[in-house]
Amino acid sequence: MSCFMQVAAPPSYLPPNSSSYSNHHNSKSQYRKQTISLLQKCRNANQIAPIHANIVKNGQEHDYFIVFELLRVCSKCDAIDYALKIFQKIQDPNVYHYTALIDGLVLSGSYYHGISMYVQMIGNFVYPDNFVINSVLKACGLELDLRMGKEIHAQGLKLGLCSNRQAKDTVCWTAVIDGLVMNGKLSKALEYFRQMQTEGVRANEFTVVCVLSACAQLGALELASAPSVIAESLFRYSINIVEELKLHDEKDKTIQELSAELHQTKQQLAKCQKQLDAVLNDVELHVDHLTRSVQHIVQNVKEVGDEHPRQL
Repeated sequence: MSCFMQVAAPPSYLPPNSSSYSNHHNSKSQYRKQTISLLQKCRNANQIAPIHANIVKNGQEHDYFIVFELLRVCSKCDAIDYALKIFQKIQDPNVYHYTALIDGLVLSGSYYHGISMYVQMIGNFVYPDNFVINSVLKACGLELDLRMGKEIHAQGLKLGLCSNRQAKDTVCWTAVIDGLVMNGKLSKALEYFRQMQTEGVRANEFTVVCVLSACAQLGALELASAPSVIAESLFRYSINIVEELKLHDEKDKTIQELSAELHQTKQQLAKCQKQLDAVLNDVELHVDHLTRSVQHIVQNVKEVGDEHPRQL
């Protein structure tokens, strides 16, 4: 199976959440929100069909938002066959529809069909994004198809979706190793890890977790007989993880110290504020006293003027 081909530029329609949909009529938007809300409340496959029937009845079967959510709910409720039927009726499915369906296929264990769906997407000149690339790489890992994983990874690089080649190589290898572990092929997982090291691809903490899981399931005897490159790599990356944890601890300690200083500063500011309030209160009382004194003097002068108008 090959999917490495020229992919057209992004399609002319805009994906969900784009601004072009904001101009739809208010009532249509309200119906959409209600329908999506109902879909999100589904907890099993039996609840999907009645809502889907209402979607068709209300003429919403071509609404990209609703169909996307419908596919997601089918995947979540383990109704992948129903999702496939819905997908087949979509006119010009976009990358979000493909991603939702591929995710569902992977969740249901249909890894090969998930990869095939990606190939179909590319064949229909639908421009991929990072989300669908990640989904299909996961499918490649679980299907133990390293060749296809490398091919899809290379395609992502060619399309400018993968900015860090080394990081994406690591993701690809880790996906395959994780797939081997999940399928119980533990010795094969260690073999792939050794090959990964031989090819100079740097492992990350997720790779180490996968390999440690394989070692734990194989048992201490298998681990003791593992090739030295594996043991050395695990030891090295374990040390790195410990160092990172120490660094995080130091950062946490620094944050705690800064928080304590901030708390102390807040207390000092509160104390200063209290003192300032007291001073302002005294000033206000003094101003009131002066005001009353001035008013009293003015009143006295007025009374004197009334009693001796000629003298004034």
